[in-house]
Amino acid sequence: MSGREPRPPRDLSGLVERLDPLRVRGEAAGSVAAIRYDSRQVRPGEVFVARRGSHDDGHRYIADAVHRGARAVVHELDLPAYDPAVCYLQAADTRGALAAAGAWLAGDPADHMLLAGVTGTDGKSSTAWFTKLLLDRLGVPCGLVSSVYVDDGTGAADTPWRLSTPEAPELHALLARMAGHGLRAAVIEATSIALAAGRVDGLPLAAAAITNVTHEHLEFHGDWERYRNAKAGLLDMLRDRPDGSPGVAVLNRDDAAWEYLSARFPAAQSFTAAPAAADCAAAVENACRSGLTLAVELHGVRRRRRVPLGDPVQAGNVAAACLLAAGVAGAVPERVLDELPILRPLPGRMQPIANDRGFAVIVDHAHTPAAFEHLFAGLRLRRREDPAADGRVIVVFGSAGEKDRQKRAMQGRIVSEHADIVILADEDPRREDRMLILKDIAAGFAAGAPAPQLIPDRRAAIGAAVGLARPGDTVLLLGKGHERTIEYADHLQPWDEAAEAHAALQP
Repeated sequence: MSGREPRPPRDLSGLVERLDPLRVRGEAAGSVAAIRYDSRQVRPGEVFVARRGSHDDGHRYIADAVHRGARAVVHELDLPAYDPAVCYLQAADTRGALAAAGAWLAGDPADHMLLAGVTGTDGKSSTAWFTKLLLDRLGVPCGLVSSVYVDDGTGAADTPWRLSTPEAPELHALLARMAGHGLRAAVIEATSIALAAGRVDGLPLAAAAITNVTHEHLEFHGDWERYRNAKAGLLDMLRDRPDGSPGVAVLNRDDAAWEYLSARFPAAQSFTAAPAAADCAAAVENACRSGLTLAVELHGVRRRRRVPLGDPVQAGNVAAACLLAAGVAGAVPERVLDELPILRPLPGRMQPIANDRGFAVIVDHAHTPAAFEHLFAGLRLRRREDPAADGRVIVVFGSAGEKDRQKRAMQGRIVSEHADIVILADEDPRREDRMLILKDIAAGFAAGAPAPQLIPDRRAAIGAAVGLARPGDTVLLLGKGHERTIEYADHLQPWDEAAEAHAALQP
């Protein structure tokens, strides 16, 4: 079947067999064309899964789904009434049922592909991207699911959803398109929320990497330990490869979670961005705007490679991608290392904005305390290599509303210790007061640091930063990166950070 042909509807009785529900009410007959978890999208003959989430409960919308023509409803709780024309499947866990139903409807494409999963607080998207590029070059045509790009075999395109990891029905449908286009592998970026919410449940991973575990998403998980355990769940999804070899777990020796994770997964392979003992080490020998010179050692094979990546923090992501690609492709180290010069950065990752004003403007997606620490460490290294970039550091950033509030003061402290001028602006305020978010950040500024300017309008903030810049300065626009909207309580504002920077640079 080609990737363009629609998959024929499947019989509801097959879904009952797959889910093995606690109880079935009504007749399990007829075809199923779609699995829905949003009642507003239900069309006649489709299945509605009443998923229970952290903010809402799909059981509230069962009546709406039935009114719209749902053929079947998957639910956990006993219901006050049952429509005799509808088949009701009572499951122990509707999150798991949604993942199983999505895989079933798509024809279980994951069972016929080599899958790599990537999670971590920072570096997920870049590591997934580098792994996809390497696998393509190693003769294993590879798809991609990430917060920046999706590639179903027709070429990389901007991710059409705000979620880094789509819900299970969309994910399995995407894998089916990849298989239909002849792809043999796929790299999937999995967030901690996606792991906890069951979006990737049941995926048989040939390789999986945890890039790091630092401070993020505590508004969802509650504390760091639960967050770390959600990340670790990715490695529980590893399965033996088709040749019988075990799935490859990849962990970061430089990360604070290394001890815990390596004890939990003692067979894991290690990577590092330092010249130290590991299964893959990628140490930066030289860094400038045009690229990095890396001393790379992969499974005992050493090479010196120049890669067109301007950010030194990418060294660790390159090392992780080497292990993932080698694990999926079964390639010898020499072949993997020979392909490193083809790597290229993702948009919004230390992306330089060309101008003739004599100062640097850089767009980056960094939005966590750890990412800020790494970014400023890399910036110091680059500035040592480039005497012309010895001026002030001007930073524009914000923090997301309705997300981890604890990190805001941490962000403020880190930036205040490294920047000369700071302008705080909207990131995604959502339903929070935009000025209160900025004040939360400012409250963390180090004693004696210059007070930040609070300009919530991000376009105005970027214009102010560029207006203040002088030759030799570096302007950092942090937090939005590749993202295409700013989320407010009542609307999504279209956004392109790089384009806004270009516009601000015009005379």
